[in-house]
Amino acid sequence: MEKELRELKINTGIPETEFKLPEGIRVKEIEIDASEIQLPEKLSLEEAKEELSFFEILVPEYLPKGYTFNHSIVSKREISKKYILREIESVKLVYINEEGACFSLLESLDKMEKKNESKEIKLDKDSEKLRINGNYGEYIEIPGVELNILSWEIGEVELGLVGSFEKAEMLKIAESIKEKG
Repeated sequence: MEKELRELKINTGIPETEFKLPEGIRVKEIEIDASEIQLPEKLSLEEAKEELSFFEILVPEYLPKGYTFNHSIVSKREISKKYILREIESVKLVYINEEGACFSLLESLDKMEKKNESKEIKLDKDSEKLRINGNYGEYIEIPGVELNILSWEIGEVELGLVGSFEKAEMLKIAESIKEKG
């Protein structure tokens, strides 16, 4: 997801009394050098495939009319908890149409989390449970922003489809994504 801020106004006269910090907490102002902020690199599908080592990227066989692959972003994280190192790889595939509308497919694999069978996942109390190619999934509409999320698993890979399509169209995209091999 990309966001663009225009005419950002900071400290527009909200009195500090509106912000009540818990006792013992203090505010420390820091300066951030914009040149130190590193944006994720936009990769081709082939470049993204070379970056991932835990899983193969799954791509939809069906795309809504006018949509084509635009770019991907690969993320690798290591999380250490109580002497256990968890490695997580993920990729975001972005598809765009001629008008600039887009949707994304997020795929991730936690190398330490073992999944022996498809399980139910829970996004939100308002989500709708459903099945996608035999696997549990959940669909949620986010009111007011015209954004829908479809979440499910294929094998050990967790997938999330994010876009403004109706549920039927999102299911059609999701059901066209098949496990390789």
